[in-house]
Amino acid sequence: MVIVISLFGMYNTYWVYIIPSLFGGFYNVIIYTTNFRAIPEELYESARLDGASEFKIYSRVVMPLSKPVIAALAVFTVVGGMERLPDHIVLYGGNHFENASILHCAAGT
Repeated sequence: MVIVISLFGMYNTYWVYIIPSLFGGFYNVIIYTTNFRAIPEELYESARLDGASEFKIYSRVVMPLSKPVIAALAVFTVVGGMERLPDHIVLYGGNHFENASILHCAAGT
């Protein structure tokens, strides 16, 4: 990764954080989509018959069933961020480390 960053001239710039973050979220989208499709349609239908709105179906049916997936992806995200921390130190230099931690938290990765 260091060689690719150096070839594109992104060493010691903020693009080091932006470009890799653009391609990191597709896995999470696939996991979320699979989780939502695994919820039986009968649960949605029974909630509609009980008079629930779409927001209430989401908050009372979908979110409680999705808590394990959300927790697992939160752990994956935190561990992935910790694994990328040395890369940030190397690619942006040690003297700007406080900027790296701010950008890392702001990007949500």
